[in-house]
Amino acid sequence: MLLKHFPDKFEVSISHTSRKPRPDEQEGERYFFISPEEFTSVRDFLIKMLTLLSPRRLQDIHLSNILKLMETIMEHTSNT
Repeated sequence: MLLKHFPDKFEVSISHTSRKPRPDEQEGERYFFISPEEFTSVRDFLIKMLTLLSPRRLQDIHLSNILKLMETIMEHTSNT
């Protein structure tokens, strides 16, 4: 409903998971399927990045920017 009424304010977030896809699931629809090693690597990297930011700075960052950062990191991780 929010997406319909405010398409310029909200967007769908697609999660990453290290589990195998179920028979009816397609890559990129509800999940991006990555290896457990990739998942751990990205998680560890994000934790390190977030620890460098002050609590005040974290409050200033919009959620959409964090999601875009995560997508960029995932793209970089999957290409290496």
